[in-house]
Amino acid sequence: MNIHTQAVNGQSGRNERHVQLSRGDIVEAKITDRKSDREAVVSIRGQKMTASFDNGVPAASRASIEITGKTEEGIRVRVITEAASSSSYSGGPSVEKTLSKLGIKDPSPEFRAAAERFLTAGAELTKENVRELQQYVERGQGTVNQRMETIDQAARRQLEPVRSHLLALHQSLHEKALNTQIQEMKDAKSTTSRIGSFGEIIENLRSKIRNSQAVEGTIQNLKRALLEQNLHGNHQRSISELTQRITSLIQSGKGLDALNLVDNLANVLNKSNNVFPVTAVGHMQNALVNEPSLKEAVSKIRELAHSSLTTEQRTFLEGQIIQAETFTAKGRELKARQVVAGALEALSSTSLPAESSGAGSTRPDPGRYLDNDFLSTLPVTSKDYVVTTVSERMALATDDFKLMQRDVSRQLDRIAHIMMHVRTAAQAKPMLETVIHQLDKALMKSDWLLFADMKTERRMLEASSQLTRAKELIARGEHHSARQLIKEVQQTVNTLNFKPADTKVKHFASQQAEWHEKRPVQDRLNSYVKDAARSLVQNDHSGRQVFEGIRQLGYSRESEIARILAAGKGNIEEANQKNVRGLLLQMIKSDEESGRNQAQQVLMTSTGQQLLARSDSQHSNLQSLLLQLPVLLEGQTENLQVFINGRNKYNDQLDWENCNLYFLMETKKLGEIGISLQVTNRTLNITLKNDLPGFKHKLEPFTKACLKRLEQVGYTAGDIHFKPLHDKDTPAVPSKKITPQATQKGFDYKI
Repeated sequence: MNIHTQAVNGQSGRNERHVQLSRGDIVEAKITDRKSDREAVVSIRGQKMTASFDNGVPAASRASIEITGKTEEGIRVRVITEAASSSSYSGGPSVEKTLSKLGIKDPSPEFRAAAERFLTAGAELTKENVRELQQYVERGQGTVNQRMETIDQAARRQLEPVRSHLLALHQSLHEKALNTQIQEMKDAKSTTSRIGSFGEIIENLRSKIRNSQAVEGTIQNLKRALLEQNLHGNHQRSISELTQRITSLIQSGKGLDALNLVDNLANVLNKSNNVFPVTAVGHMQNALVNEPSLKEAVSKIRELAHSSLTTEQRTFLEGQIIQAETFTAKGRELKARQVVAGALEALSSTSLPAESSGAGSTRPDPGRYLDNDFLSTLPVTSKDYVVTTVSERMALATDDFKLMQRDVSRQLDRIAHIMMHVRTAAQAKPMLETVIHQLDKALMKSDWLLFADMKTERRMLEASSQLTRAKELIARGEHHSARQLIKEVQQTVNTLNFKPADTKVKHFASQQAEWHEKRPVQDRLNSYVKDAARSLVQNDHSGRQVFEGIRQLGYSRESEIARILAAGKGNIEEANQKNVRGLLLQMIKSDEESGRNQAQQVLMTSTGQQLLARSDSQHSNLQSLLLQLPVLLEGQTENLQVFINGRNKYNDQLDWENCNLYFLMETKKLGEIGISLQVTNRTLNITLKNDLPGFKHKLEPFTKACLKRLEQVGYTAGDIHFKPLHDKDTPAVPSKKITPQATQKGFDYKI
């Protein structure tokens, strides 16, 4: 029998959580309101419900209870054990009794501690999941400490201790980062593809030599396969010499000697560890995209061109580079990059363009959003699709902006009118909360702000912050000041002008062109991870761009699909496929077993990240989140750990005026860096932690610049502190992954 409980406090909307309980389930309950000696309101996994106790309401505020049935008002239960105090769950013999009832005899100390942790958190233990928990604790991967840390994270989020949850959390907490696994998957696929292709050619060559068949075609196939790879120069020379000698021996009728050389050739190919998964032109394109200095990028491109391109190709490319350098000298670096990008795109095709300058060419009119210079960098097959998509998206975004502007202005005008009278001024507070929620929703979800410039986004942030301040003034009875502030915000909203930023529109157009191309899923996956990593650092200080980068990783994929299906509107294809998680699911459905197994491992890490990003359920008024995000540093994708702790405001939003954030990452030049941000009543204090001497001198100017930018969105600059990351007086201990520890009293970051 399944029992669907109903909340007694009448919560509705997305905050409502229905707890499914079955007869015989043993759960941890907190007594919140005693109605009689046999009836009380209890909280189970954060859900309040009325419970009728068969053996009387326990004296303690916490107890382990067994579900025995359902009543008209709620559930019927029987007390199994009581906690020793109201602040903690002592366990003791009660853990053994609970486990014994579930069929577990003589539990190990580690398993007993794990079960106690879940019972303390109020998670449900059943005969099925307790067996899976025991198997993970006693025979799971990793060390005992790692497994117990995983259990702690699962219990704090009140996750059911099933195998899928535990393995996903373990994978995300203790195995390699998501971006590292994806890069290894890409390298393995490239190596397997190349060696596999060579292996087939070598076997074909052996077969033809044994059967005295013509081998010229097979030799040509081998040369073509070699041209598609960017092998080390020594390997190229060795392979070229061997193929020439094999051909000469076959022509001389010495097939047996040729077979011996074929074996040597196979060994050289297998020992070629310097694998480059893309062509030489691909490396040039990567250098242009990842190198912030155009001068350095051009230098790398010339170096690669000298060793890998034909004379005709080098001449064409050099002419385009000289033209680009002319634009750079005039201060037009963007135009220079477009010229080089166009040249590399031409080189990647089967033939060179007839005219290097492209003068006099005609292109379709892309409308008002994309210029011809940018369109020339897109693949020909994608141009019409991109123009149509961008034009439609911009038109819808413009309509959404006008609708938002008109609606918010009307509501603010109405609120200001209501506040003219003292008797009705109190009614303005809930109306103001609605407008603030509307502005926040536009900041995070509207299409028009996705394309707006940073100035418009900053003004929207300021408007939301000012309305929050006006709400506080209303609560203090300062109605005149609040009304004045509301009028200022209304004027700000009325003067907003939606003008799509060229860089954002072109970035969107490039993404659409890339998606429209027929490319392997693995290539799309690598591109999406790098794009997400880039958006987290190269974003013009836009919070929306950071959010879009996290969305691109697919951590919110399932919830977004659910919202689209429930609302009956939205881009279901974008939510379903155009993110890392969606692409991993596509790879799992593929026919290639090796790629499918690797994708399953990476997807498990992604699932673990989703679980870690869930709020800590033990403290209903707090949010404690853990994120691991890829960031692009000097062309390399690194892992950034983010710990977030703060109070809940309305609609489960984090109180940005009072919160703590901690960032931890490994850098090549400075080593491990910890950055702590503590916000109290909008006053921001920063602590930077690193063990290198001179760290303060290097970072202090950048920190002050960051504080100035944060002041523009409503924060007040506080103190800046510099501390060592590790205490030198403390004896060295084995390194351990840093995780935040939550307690009833607060939040503790242990380094």
